[in-house]
Amino acid sequence: MIPWDEAIFDDPPMQPPPGSVSRAKKLWTTLGVCSNFVLIKGKPALAVGGKLLLSGLEIIRTAILAIPWLVVCIIIAMFVGSWFFTGPTITVSSFTDPSVDKSESLGQTIADALALELQHIDQLDTLRNPWSRAEDVRALWVTTPQAYERVGTINVGSTQLPVGELLLALKALLPHRHPQNVITGSIWRLSSAERTPIRILVRLEEDGRILNHWSSKEAIATDDVAIQTFVKSVAFEVMWSMGRGNEAKSIENFQSYINGVEKFRRYKDRGIQQDFNEAKTHLAATIADNPQYMKAHYYLGTLYSWRANYEKANRRMTEKYENKAREKYDMLTSQDSPDVQALGHFGLGLLAYRHYQREKPVSPSDLELRKADQHFKEAMPQLPFARTGHALVYKEMGCSPRAIREFQRARRSVEGQSNISWIDEQIKALNTQERRAKQAMQKARDGESRWSRLLAVFSWSSAQKGCS
Repeated sequence: MIPWDEAIFDDPPMQPPPGSVSRAKKLWTTLGVCSNFVLIKGKPALAVGGKLLLSGLEIIRTAILAIPWLVVCIIIAMFVGSWFFTGPTITVSSFTDPSVDKSESLGQTIADALALELQHIDQLDTLRNPWSRAEDVRALWVTTPQAYERVGTINVGSTQLPVGELLLALKALLPHRHPQNVITGSIWRLSSAERTPIRILVRLEEDGRILNHWSSKEAIATDDVAIQTFVKSVAFEVMWSMGRGNEAKSIENFQSYINGVEKFRRYKDRGIQQDFNEAKTHLAATIADNPQYMKAHYYLGTLYSWRANYEKANRRMTEKYENKAREKYDMLTSQDSPDVQALGHFGLGLLAYRHYQREKPVSPSDLELRKADQHFKEAMPQLPFARTGHALVYKEMGCSPRAIREFQRARRSVEGQSNISWIDEQIKALNTQERRAKQAMQKARDGESRWSRLLAVFSWSSAQKGCS
């Protein structure tokens, strides 16, 4: 028998589990392949990656350095685009005030006030949006120097170029499709004291040449009221020199008309008797001075039309002002100008539509509704806003889909945010009405009663009658 301690040493060695050698060899082989790939392919890949990284950084650096020139190119592109697509423009430059620091000068304040006054007159002297809010329409684009000063400067070598001032100079010198006007001015102080009276010189340039100039005849105080009075007077002079108010026979006639339109729009929005009286006074004076001022006749007639609308609780007063308005509108439709005729037809259509609205609860007259629609159709080619009246007629007829389509067509052609908002409200209300009508009809179809289904179909057919 083998001793116990010898038996321990004579035992056979432990055998590895089957398959472990093959897995180790596989792992070793895989690691070898990966290491060979890294050693062989990694170096060129690292080199290519480094080059790409450096190239990317260089591109970023170049792009950052090119930002000022990119801004210049964008501004030039906008400048060229405005040359093609915008109409008449006017730029009001800061008035020079050499006696004080630029940041504390009245020059910028006067330029801003003048720009606002010019835009206000332009918005009132328009017939594309005849009785909406004054701020909704602009035919003349008025810009102030901030639009150019914000561009800043760029460095070209050791020279700084003020891009905004350069563009402003180019805008005045280069030829344009439409007149390009620039207003410049200066302030003269009678002494070096800051609050002393001043004299103001204003120059109007058109396409690089001086068209006209004005100056305050007497020294004016540097308070808001005195400056605003002077600015308003100069604004009318500028607009008159640019050929605005071509129906007026004098600048005073033009100013009286603009004041009347402004008071009329206040009355339309607020219905205050004082606004009515002032608007009537200005417009009547304009016509008395110039009976051929057709736009003044139109606004006076529309003033009477709105008075009739506000007086609808008083039948006698309503008829009185309706007749006054109709007299003015009939006179406009007899003129030779299609634009003037359109104004008359639009006014007559509105009168007939409001008459129908008033009489509808008592004895609705389809004749008045058809009359209104005919006048709106006559006005639509020259006055796109008249299409909204056409849509209102379809709404009254119960033709909601057709009314929606007409409102959508009108929305694409009218101007003014208040008009667009009003049209959107009309479309939303009609869509809600149409959806409810379809739901009611569906419920009737799903009902058990055959007579309910027939009644629903008959009601729908009656509502759609005449909607083609």
